[in-house]
Amino acid sequence: MLYKPVIENFKNDFRCIKEVKLYNRKIDLLLIGKNKNSPRIAIEFKLKDWKKAIQQVLSYQLIADYVYIALYLKNETLVDTNLVKMYGIGLIVANSRRFEIRIEPKKNNIFDQKLWEKIRTQHLS
Repeated sequence: MLYKPVIENFKNDFRCIKEVKLYNRKIDLLLIGKNKNSPRIAIEFKLKDWKKAIQQVLSYQLIADYVYIALYLKNETLVDTNLVKMYGIGLIVANSRRFEIRIEPKKNNIFDQKLWEKIRTQHLS
């Protein structure tokens, strides 16, 4: 699965938490920086359905500074990169041996601090 190369890339600087509940969804991977000022990053993994992933990660902006969609490298050509960029979403492509950030996300500006505190309490206590 895609989890392994992504976690390997981030694990030195972030605590990696799988399947974080947010309302009626689950964030596939939430990265929480190991120091207080580190960003919070949400990643949605998809085999092919990148359009559904866009819908999902937009809601993740409530608790994450940055959001990414992660796909298999071989499916990268399916993605409308202009749409991904328009929404400020990052794009990660990977396979079992390779990891690349193809599009850097924009910093989110709709962060909900109260909701973040609730999530943080549930997963970091």
